[in-house]
Parts: sequence; C-alpha cells; structure tokens
Amino acid sequence: MSDNQTIGKHFVCHIFDIEDVWEAHQAFSDECAYIKDYGEVFTLNDGTVLHNNYCDFGGGRYLKRCKVCGGYMIHQSSIFEDGLGGAYGDFIPVLSAEEGDLLNILLTGDELAVYPYHHFRGYYHEYYWEGEGKPGPYDPDELREEIRKKYSRLDPEQKKQLEVLIQEAGK
Repeated sequence: MSDNQTIGKHFVCHIFDIEDVWEAHQAFSDECAYIKDYGEVFTLNDGTVLHNNYCDFGGGRYLKRCKVCGGYMIHQSSIFEDGLGGAYGDFIPVLSAEEGDLLNILLTGDELAVYPYHHFRGYYHEYYWEGEGKPGPYDPDELREEIRKKYSRLDPEQKKQLEVLIQEAGK
C-alpha cells in the first residue's frame, strides 16, 4: 500500500471516517501501533530545544500507524495542572511518515492542538470531533521551506543540524 493512498471516504485512515467518536477512539486503541516516539520536546542534535511537543504542563507526541488500513496519525498527549491531573490528547491524520516527521518539526504543541482539519480530541476520557475539512496532502517541499523560514534565526551550525533532520524526515 502506498503511503499517500487515500483510504475510506476522506482520510488516510479509516478511523477518521467513523462517525461515532467513541468508536473511533476504540478503533485507535485497538488498531494503532507506535511507529515513532517524538518525545516531549523537539531538539537539535546539540540539545537545543526548538519547541515542546505538548501543551501546558507535560506530555509527548507519537507517530502511529493503523494495523488495519496502514493509515498514519500523530497522537499528541498533553497534561495540564488543574488540581485534578487533567489530560487531553489530539489524534491528527497524516498521509505518510514523512509528513508526520515534518509536521513534528514545524508545529509546537500549542500549534498542533489547534489543528484546523478534521481530527478527534480526548479530554478526561471524553472524546469529540474537531475541525472541518480534509487535510492536505501537504507538499513536503513546502513544509521543508516553512520549517526553514520558522527557524531562520538559528546560528549557522544549528541550521546545518536542522537541515539534516529535515532531510531525514520519513526515513
């Protein structure tokens, strides 16, 4: 199966075509495997932190793949300090491991949390659909350029490190 093949009615993973969001979350829990742990922060090889991969107090970000249809998604979990140990997760469809890697480099936790396209979010074990419309596909070259622009103020050595990470996306 091609990484860029659309599956189902609209999305690269059949889970995003399930109307009932609770069923979609159950399918995610049952059918998705971890591919990559992006960690809590996005860093360069020298340890320079460019952004958090979560919102608020703590969390992390992961690339996952559906064992049923082969579709990819980013799962971002965020913990916030509200006295109750609150947490939420965002489940974002992506077309390929390359697209997931590039979005991970580009988007902070806060930016991914307001992802404008159809995805689902969990909050205290309640799940709901968010966003309208079908995502992308993003052009990988355009994503690479957005990353370069966003981090244009890095020093020359850090730009070299970032360029290596950009070129290794999806590998």
